[in-house]
Amino acid sequence: MTTWFVIRGRIVVSGLLLGLIVSGCKSQPQPEPGSTGEAPVTAESTADTSPTTIPSSVTGLNIEVAGGPGPFDLIDPAMGLADLSSYQAVLVQSFDGTRDGSAEQWSKTITMVSVDEPAARQVTTEITSPSIEELPPSLLLIETGGVTYQQSGGGACTGSVANESEVGLAEREPALSLPSVFGAEDAGSEAVNNIPAEHYTFDSQALIDGNAAQFTGEMWVAADGGYVAQYVLTATGGADFFGDGVEGSMTWNYTLMNANAPTEISLPEGCPAYAAIDAPVMPDAENVGYLPGLITYDLPSGSIKDVLTFYQNELPPLGWSPEEEPLVEGNIGSVAFLRNGQQLSVIVSESEGVLEVQLILAEPVTE
Repeated sequence: MTTWFVIRGRIVVSGLLLGLIVSGCKSQPQPEPGSTGEAPVTAESTADTSPTTIPSSVTGLNIEVAGGPGPFDLIDPAMGLADLSSYQAVLVQSFDGTRDGSAEQWSKTITMVSVDEPAARQVTTEITSPSIEELPPSLLLIETGGVTYQQSGGGACTGSVANESEVGLAEREPALSLPSVFGAEDAGSEAVNNIPAEHYTFDSQALIDGNAAQFTGEMWVAADGGYVAQYVLTATGGADFFGDGVEGSMTWNYTLMNANAPTEISLPEGCPAYAAIDAPVMPDAENVGYLPGLITYDLPSGSIKDVLTFYQNELPPLGWSPEEEPLVEGNIGSVAFLRNGQQLSVIVSESEGVLEVQLILAEPVTE
């Protein structure tokens, strides 16, 4: 049984495809387009019949692929995106076939809007499933100002501070779900989505392990900027590709629009106006928790005065001005700072030899 899965930003074939797409399993972490270790896109001819070895710098493995007869290799489907100030990318995945003899249809649409200034991303996922009721509902994710907002099925909007250990929305770039192509054939120059582009076609032999199903595809690469403006791939197969009892056709249709166009990402109504806190935690911090407008952590040693002194030294260079002198009463201490109309309060309490620290961001109280 066969499935597309991602190895360092490339799709190869192995496992259960339908299960991955329906259940929304996470892919492996992707490198940023253009990062060190990425092999450059080449247009060398692959007309000879000897297999092409794809180096480990591309896939993480040394893999041989027959390659198509054409001159163009698309090693990184996300190429050129990092150079765009803004864009909208849409990937529609759709399946039409049967499962155990019964008709099955569904589609999944992923839309990403990316803006450089101010840096923000928005990803919307929508599922249409006339035959599979258990597919997940629509999901909206927005990443801006160090906060990730989430709204599922039009319900309540919540926010959380982006954690460095978590996968960000950059890793959900739709182009990263497209397979690399080796030996695509030139089909001439033509505009797509009002973007002048070079048109290429390819089939199974141009894909890594492309014999898992019958593939046909075409793509348009922008003449100016080198990014993929459109990419269409169709796979037709049976149980060996989709899993036991399943056969039919899967289509991936990727489109890029509004490249470098003025774009603004706005939070939907009801999203809390959270902000990440621009403040450090102390070097020995434990049990650090990040929420919009709140950082909490514990210190196994030290004093309340040590914590207050740390923030008196560290926050002013970040633009925070002391609002008051530090206050210590018994086992509780506090100090407050102001910046750009916001107040940052540092509150420290001691309990059983452990210091509990809270950084709270709020609008200053005025009388």
